[in-house]
Amino acid sequence: MFIIYLYLYGIIGVCYLKGGLLDTKLYENDFLMIDYWFLVHTFNNICIAKFYPKKLNKFQFILIPFFWEIIENYIVPNIGCDGFKEEWKDTFGDILSIIPGYLMI
Repeated sequence: MFIIYLYLYGIIGVCYLKGGLLDTKLYENDFLMIDYWFLVHTFNNICIAKFYPKKLNKFQFILIPFFWEIIENYIVPNIGCDGFKEEWKDTFGDILSIIPGYLMI
């Protein structure tokens, strides 16, 4: 049940914060885009690794951000919320943000 709340709070947070300073690009090439959202994702993944109520193994940990990316890029845009769909290189950066939390598990 905790994971559902985690995803719902994430959706509400993105709706509230989308389209400002967090969208500023810090680095971009043909394969990767890093913006301030990348730092938010990195911070959230570290918090999940440290404070999630259950002990997660590495596979379970990886599933949480991957499911978030599915929700963010495919489910929410199809139910009518604008501003969620990302370019694939932005999604790739978000997936790379898993690494610090993964190393902490």
